[in-house]
Amino acid sequence: FDSCHTCLCKGGILVIGRDDTSDFLSFSLDELNSMQKFKPHYFPPLATENYSLKPQFEYLYSFYSK
Repeated sequence: FDSCHTCLCKGGILVIGRDDTSDFLSFSLDELNSMQKFKPHYFPPLATENYSLKPQFEYLYSFYSK
């Protein structure tokens, strides 16, 4: 994520999609030091910072800005 931060322009948006199960990722992305450089981003088209596809799918999209 450090490289993503370096490559993004100021105000750039990082979208992360991942399985939303503890089997896949047993910790929160916010716990990573490299994610501390980003701010949660409110994504107006979906009216959220984190968009879940539950209950149909175990998948989550998170939006961050530089």
